[in-house]
This record gives sequence, structure tokens and C-alpha cells, in this order.
Amino acid sequence: MYAVACRSVVYNSFFVLLRYTHKMWSLLTHCWTWIAAGVTAGLGVILIRRLVAGKVFQSGASLNGKTVVVTGASSGIGKATALELAKRGARVIMACRDIGKAEKAVQDIRRQTSCGQLIVRKLDLASMKSVREFSACTCKEEESIHVLINNAGVYGYPYTLTEDGLEMHMAVNHFGHFLLVHLLLDKLQVAVVCTSPSTRLPFYCTTLNAGRSSLRKLSVCQTHAL
Repeated sequence: MYAVACRSVVYNSFFVLLRYTHKMWSLLTHCWTWIAAGVTAGLGVILIRRLVAGKVFQSGASLNGKTVVVTGASSGIGKATALELAKRGARVIMACRDIGKAEKAVQDIRRQTSCGQLIVRKLDLASMKSVREFSACTCKEEESIHVLINNAGVYGYPYTLTEDGLEMHMAVNHFGHFLLVHLLLDKLQVAVVCTSPSTRLPFYCTTLNAGRSSLRKLSVCQTHAL
């Protein structure tokens, strides 16, 4: 009787262990399925990003002796652009609305590189008066401008009219930069006018002939759809 009882306990224990092992195996298989799905999804995202991101700019070209104007250079992409240009030896004119913030950006850039020149100038693209004042000062101080990067832009503003009676987004993202380019044309000998996605402006690659510039001399190489 004792032996029968022992065998019964052993059998019951074996079946309990078997059921527990089966459950653990099912759970483990389920977990590995989710892990595999997560890894596959992650690799898919990385692959898609690589496909749509395009090539990484890897040129080491020097910009010594070149003058570059960057709007909105106090933060974000504009600040990173100013840093890279300074590393390459360019004379960078940081055209910013907030002078205090721009000067802090200069300090941050100087902690990373001592190359190039960094000049802060006031530019409020929401004010056509400010655009004209900036352009007049720049044309007076600079012999030439080799690169103009129209990076500044605003979004998400409630409906607001500027001092010129223009809607804020249109004034900053479009009219301000258009007027800026027009007023600096005489100084743009060989100009590349770039815009970041935030400005909602077309991208122009322009080459100006020697002598007096005019809008008709702009050669549009590429325009992105808005």
C-alpha cells in the first residue's frame, strides 16, 4: 500500500512538473516571438530611415576667407550650422532676433571651437524695417557675402499681424527672407541660398554673374514643393 501511494505521488508530481514545464515553454516561446517582432520592427525603422535620409555630407572643405550669413543662428539647426561653419574657418554673421540668446550661442560655440569668426547682428524677420536695417549694415560692413542660409522660421503662432500688417508666419517665413535676399543681392557674388524645412521656403542654388546683380540673374537649380 505504501509503495502504491509513493508511486501515485511521484506520478502526480511528474505530471504537475510536465504541465508547469509546458506552460513555461509556451510563455518563453511567446516572449521570444515578441522579442523577434520588436527586433524586426526596429531594424525595419533603421533601414527606412537610412533609405529616406539620403547621404550624409562628409566634405572637409575649408571656408577660410568666406563670409556666411545664417538667420536664426541662436538655437537648433541654425546654431549647429554656425558651429560647423566656424569649425571650417568661415566668418559667420549670426542674424538673430534675440541678441542675448545669440551671444549665449556664441559662448557655447566657442567652447567647442576657436576657429572662424562669429558676429552677432540684430535681425527680426517679422519687421521689414529690421530687415532693411540689417541689410544696410551688412552691405556697409562686408565686401561680399559668399553664402546666405535662410534658416529662421516660426510655426504654431496664433493669428497675429506684424507692424507691417502681415500675418506672422507669412512675414517671417516668406516675405522677410525674400526681402533679405533681394537687399543682399549686390553682395552675393557666388551665393547659395538655403532654407531649412521649418522656414517653408523654396530651396535655391544661385550663381550671380560679376557686376551689378538683379533678380533676373538668379539661376534656379532646384525647387522643393511646399
